[in-house]
Amino acid sequence: MRNLLNMYEWLTLEGAVSYLSGMIGESVSITDLYRLALDGKLILSVRFLTSVPALAGKLVDEVDFFTQTSDENIDEGHCDSSDLWIPIDTFDSSEPVDDDTWFVYEDVAQNINGIWDLTMRGLESVDIEKRYLDEQGECGYNPKRDNEQGVWVQNDTDVRKLLSKLAPSPVYDDKAFIDECIKIFLDSRGIYFDECIDYDFDTLISLLTSSERDHLTAIIDLMSISLPTCKIYKNCLTIEDYSHQIVIKRQELERFIQLLGEKKQEVKPTVQKAYTKNNDKQTYNKAKTQAKYLRWQKHAIKLKKKHPNKTKSWIAAEIAKLPIAEGKSTDTIRKNIKI
Repeated sequence: MRNLLNMYEWLTLEGAVSYLSGMIGESVSITDLYRLALDGKLILSVRFLTSVPALAGKLVDEVDFFTQTSDENIDEGHCDSSDLWIPIDTFDSSEPVDDDTWFVYEDVAQNINGIWDLTMRGLESVDIEKRYLDEQGECGYNPKRDNEQGVWVQNDTDVRKLLSKLAPSPVYDDKAFIDECIKIFLDSRGIYFDECIDYDFDTLISLLTSSERDHLTAIIDLMSISLPTCKIYKNCLTIEDYSHQIVIKRQELERFIQLLGEKKQEVKPTVQKAYTKNNDKQTYNKAKTQAKYLRWQKHAIKLKKKHPNKTKSWIAAEIAKLPIAEGKSTDTIRKNIKI
């Protein structure tokens, strides 16, 4: 059986358990696989059995997302935020994933299928945590899921954020216009729309002739094409929304087995931390200060989006109340944010 498994590009979790147990000579369980994934030691993948809408993009480190601050301005007490800031309108196609990473994406949804790796940066990690606890018999875990979060999958550097399609028509902002079109069609044949107001949408459509339905369908299609992705989709909050399997790529299992072999042979020497004069400390302080300004800037952008009419001073005062202010004054924060 092991020779046959060597021919597979991916294995189910049950197959992976059998494969690993035979290769390393130890008993392995599905619970172990979930735990290794949660610890970042093993990459799990999802095999979608249907097409799934998703936004295409890539993950970018925060320090790469924001323009690097120049060395001469990074010293404590002053930072030229114009070197640090990206215009706020670019954030229509980007969002923070965690404290260190941003997702930069295209606005148009695309369908994906096949096998994708779970990044374990979004709500997919919550799904695996729930499966892990379920395997241990702790079935009451049901965490609250933030609508602003999402599920991220990837193949190499190609990252996708899963979407859930909103309910079918009529959900458009232009529903009143569609109703007016139906009213015109019905009135022309002596059927009064007001008498049909309690009918559901499908019943109203059934009252139209074939040519009228074709005409209305063309109107709706044009309207849906013109709607931005955010009007048609919402963030997917769990991979359970779509028919799928959790699998592991065989090359990932081979990488993990090789890692286990290296761990067994690894002898850890005593490591002494060394510093050269004050250079290391200075570099560390600069990096620490830069990270602090980035946290201020990111939170300032969030507040500006939530409270677009608030002043820069108000936003700085709000940040000064938070732990990320690290005791700095409102004035210092205001000088180092750009909104």
